[in-house]
Amino acid sequence: MRAHEFIAEGQKRRPEVSLRHLNHLKHINRARAASHARQAALKRVMYASPAREHEQIELEKARLDLEQQKAELAATRAQTRAQSHEAIVKHGAPEIMNTDQGSQFTGANWNATLLEAGVRISMDGRGRYLDNIFIERLWRSLKQEAVYLTELTDGFQTRMVIKDWITFYNTERPHSALEYQTPDETYWARETTKKAA
Repeated sequence: MRAHEFIAEGQKRRPEVSLRHLNHLKHINRARAASHARQAALKRVMYASPAREHEQIELEKARLDLEQQKAELAATRAQTRAQSHEAIVKHGAPEIMNTDQGSQFTGANWNATLLEAGVRISMDGRGRYLDNIFIERLWRSLKQEAVYLTELTDGFQTRMVIKDWITFYNTERPHSALEYQTPDETYWARETTKKAA
C-alpha cells in the first residue's frame, strides 16, 4: 500500500489522524522519492563507461586544484602587498625602484604598491641579464670569500664580517679588470685627474 493510499485509508478508518501526522507521512514519502532518485542516479553512474567516469573525476580534480591555486595566489598577493606596504612604512619609500622584468615585479599588486607610495618604477630592458652581472659577481665573491668561510652566529657578527670584507675588497684586493689595482686606487686616481684638469 502506498503512502497516499495509506493516508486516505487511515482517514476513512480513523478520522482523528492529526494534521501533524499527515505532514510527517508526506515528508517520509518525499524523502523516499528523493532516495530512489539518488539511487537511480548512482546506478546510472555505476553503469556508465569507466573511461568517461574517470575523465569526469579527473576534470573535477583539476577544477578543485585550480580553485585552490587561485586562492593560494590571492593569499600570496595580499601577503606580498602587506609586506611591501609595511617595508615602505618602516623604512620610507625610495625615489626609484629598478628591477628586471620578472613576473613578481611586473605584477599589478607590486606596481600598485609602489605607485601609491609615490615611487618611480624603472625596469631593465628585456633580456638584459648583463645589467646585473657586476653586482651578481660581487655577491658571489662576498659569499665565497667571507660568508661561507665564517661560522656566523648572529646579525652583529654577520654585519662585521661583511663590512670587513667590503673594506678589504675596496682597499686591498687587486682586480684584474682594473689593471691589478684596487677600486679605491682607481677611483681616487680618476678624482685627482678630474681635479687637475
